[in-house]
Amino acid sequence: MWHEVIDMMKGTGNYTPEKLAARNEMEKERSKMMGEIEKIKKEINKEKANVKEA
Repeated sequence: MWHEVIDMMKGTGNYTPEKLAARNEMEKERSKMMGEIEKIKKEINKEKANVKEA
């Protein structure tokens, strides 16, 4: 990540503020999705535990 910031400061490379903003947006979406997946996994584990106890 640091080299991207340095490239941006120098104005070199293909790291424009727009591209970085788009990338940050994608990261947010991804982490949101990962959070949803974790919730679903926890639900499945709860169900499995309930089945074992029964």
